[in-house]
Order: sequence, then C-alpha cells, then structure tokens
Amino acid sequence: MVNADEGKHSSSGLEFKLHPLVLINVSDHFTRLKANGPAGAQPPMVMGCLLGSQDGRTVDVSNSFEMKYTTADDGWQIDHPFLLKKQEQYKTVFPKQDIVGWYCTGRQVEERHLAVHRQVLQFNESPVFLLLNPFIDHARKDLPVDVYETELHAVDGVPQTVFVKANYSMETSDAERIGVDQVAKILPSGKASGSEQLNAHLAGLHSAIKMLSGKLGAIQQHLELVAQGELTIWGLGWWSCPNSTWDGSGKGRYTYAVDAYRGVYCAASTVARWETYYSKYDVYLWAVSPPR
Repeated sequence: MVNADEGKHSSSGLEFKLHPLVLINVSDHFTRLKANGPAGAQPPMVMGCLLGSQDGRTVDVSNSFEMKYTTADDGWQIDHPFLLKKQEQYKTVFPKQDIVGWYCTGRQVEERHLAVHRQVLQFNESPVFLLLNPFIDHARKDLPVDVYETELHAVDGVPQTVFVKANYSMETSDAERIGVDQVAKILPSGKASGSEQLNAHLAGLHSAIKMLSGKLGAIQQHLELVAQGELTIWGLGWWSCPNSTWDGSGKGRYTYAVDAYRGVYCAASTVARWETYYSKYDVYLWAVSPPR
C-alpha cells in the first residue's frame, strides 16, 4: 500500500527552499552506485540525510550526505552509528546546519519509506522527505523531485500517518550558479566540449569589447564638450610635497606621493567634471577652474 495522499498538499505552512547542491549530490550518489554495479542489474536505491536550517516558517535545504542502510524483511534499517558519526563531522564544519530530513530515489512513495521516516524522527521531530525519480519521463516538464511531509489523516475511519506533498522552490547562491553552470558543460568524458569552450571564449571577448567601447565613448563625449568650450582640458598641479627629496628618509615619502599623484590622475580619467581636489600631499586636480 502506498502511504501517500497525492490529492492533498501539506497544511503546515512551511516554505521549503531547495538548493541545487542537494540535487547534484543525490544524482551523483545514484549514478556512482549504478555505474559500479553489475551490468543488467536493477537500478540501486540510494538514501541519505538532508542538511539545512529553519528560520521561522522557512526551511532551507542546502546540503546532504549519504546514509548506510540494510535491507530486511520489514523494510530498510538505517545504520545509526554511521549516521551519528557523519552528523558530528558535518556539524564540525557547518555548525549552523542540522538534519532537516532525508532523501531517497524511486518512482513513488512506498510503505517502507514511512518506516524509514519514523527512524529519522530521532534526529528531527518534523523531518521532510525528498523523493527523486531517476527514471526518465519525457512527458514530465518539471524537475523529477517531490517533497513530502507527514500528517495524520483518517483513512477508512482509521487515523493514519501519511505523506502529503509540500511546495518547494529552488534557491541558489552566486557560487552555486557558477558551479551548476560548469557542471552542465561537462561531458561524460569529464571535459567540456570544444563548442562550449569557444562560446565561453567569445562571451569573454564580447564583454571586454563592450567595456572598451563604453570607455571610448566616455572619452569621446568629454572631448566633444572640450571642443564646444563647455569644459577645459584636465589640469593637474603638483604644488608641494612635504619632504619630497631624494635622499634620507624623504625618499620613501616622495615615492609614495608620486604613487598617490598617479592614482589621482587615473581616477580623474573616469570622471566627467571635477572641481578642486586636495590630498595630504598637496596634489591638486581641477577640470573647470584652477585652485585658488
């Protein structure tokens, strides 16, 4: 019997945010076991814990790790010592992340999933269950991932704990987006294709040319204003520099002043209009009128 009420959704009001790293971990876990298994064997069933944090009504599922289990007549039995050890290791590296649920691969929810869910209750009083379907379904347009919570429903007049679907959304950070983009470009051979490398190179050239065009446009606009008499040519004046000598202790200060002077000049080239500028080394810069 399938212990899931597919017609109803969770009423807990929790908002689940799923990170791509979790899906990559689950997919990698399944792929490794399948690739290392004997040819023609049934696809393996993989299982693991979900890590994350909860802030109010929002549950952020950001990482995962594998679980060991044994198959018995009454279902799957989790290796609790292994799980506790892995939890302690991850807690050392990620102190803010706790076990928020578990994952499994399969086509649909089964009775054995509920038995495992009860075991995970020892680590979280309200765990979430993520089911990833590794089998290709060309008719499905969304991700082959379903998130479940458990609720107490009356089935044929008898109260039973059943799985109900929960809504989730994908959440990504900048680092994850870069990593996922790179993973998407990798072929089974482990290398990116020549066309992908060419596209990345051309995209870099396009960005560089676009930036250069913008800088040249700013210079052209400034020169046009100078030609029309609205602006004068940039003026730079080095009026005085304390201890600006080449001997003794003043040498280092003189060199530092020159560096500051050059920095001000470079900064000035990106601004369309400047008034008087003054630094502790008496370096003056003006565009409209000289310093008084």
